[in-house]
Parts: sequence; structure tokens; C-alpha cells
Amino acid sequence: MPYMFARQYAYRLNNIKEVDADAVGKRLAQLRDKKKGRIQANDVVDECRSRTHPGHRMFEWDDSECGRLYREEQARELLEIVRFTDGKADSEPRRLFLNLIDPKDKERSYRSVEDVMSSRDLQLQVLRAAERDLRLFESRYQELLDICALVRAARERISEARKTAEEAHAQ
Repeated sequence: MPYMFARQYAYRLNNIKEVDADAVGKRLAQLRDKKKGRIQANDVVDECRSRTHPGHRMFEWDDSECGRLYREEQARELLEIVRFTDGKADSEPRRLFLNLIDPKDKERSYRSVEDVMSSRDLQLQVLRAAERDLRLFESRYQELLDICALVRAARERISEARKTAEEAHAQ
């Protein structure tokens, strides 16, 4: 069902400048209407295949490059899902790796939980990442006030823990 009022579209992230968000948003809304409200990712790919679609430039169309990028995505998924236990019967599986951004070179990499637990710098990175993730989660669900209040409280507690850890680390 088409929306009855005018909309202006924008990207959630501010670093996408080369593709007009409003044009893309309008075309995606048209696709939504055409698909009776249910869009799947393959519908978007099919629509954006046309060089005239405003979202065309958001995709990598070189199949060999896509294959490499897809395998890298699969590797990230693998690093995210591998768990370990301490071998005890009642032990809950824990993540083996955490995805962090190095503050010096801004490179993203996976670090073992053992490395993180033995480094104050890496623990601070985890707290910063948790705070950032909760801000994004809070932003994503801002319309759902009950959920947002819970997330805001969690984010504020993590923010306090991060500040305390930074102060201790500075001494």
C-alpha cells in the first residue's frame, strides 16, 4: 500500500555521499509497493542491476570481486560463531574472537578473548564498541520506547564502566 504523504530519504550512515539517498529511497518504496509490502534482498539486487537505477553504484558488479568479498563475509561469520568451553560439563560456550577496531590505524580485526582479557587497551576497545553498538541499537529502535529505555540504561552503565576503566588506565 503506497504511503499517502511525501517522504525525504537519507542514509543511516553519513559517509555515503556519492549516491542520492532520496532517489534510492523513492525507488525502494516503489519496489515495496510493487511487491505488496514485502521486499527481499534478491529483489533489491535485481532492481539495482540496471545501470539507470540510482542504487546501482552501491553494488559490486564484478563477479570475481564479489566472490572474494562473499568469502570474506563467510570468514567473518565463521569467526563470529566459533565458541569454546573450558571442558567442564556445565560450561557455557563462549566466543573465541571479538571484532575490534584498532584505535591507532583504524583497522578492524579479530582478537582472541584471551588477548582481550589480558590487555587493558583491548578491554577499553570492547567497552567502546559495546557503547557504540548500544547507541546504534537504541537509534534503530527509538520508536519502541520501552526497549529504548532499557537499552539506554545499559548503554549508560557501560559508558560509566568505560570512563572508570579509562581513568584507571591513565594513572
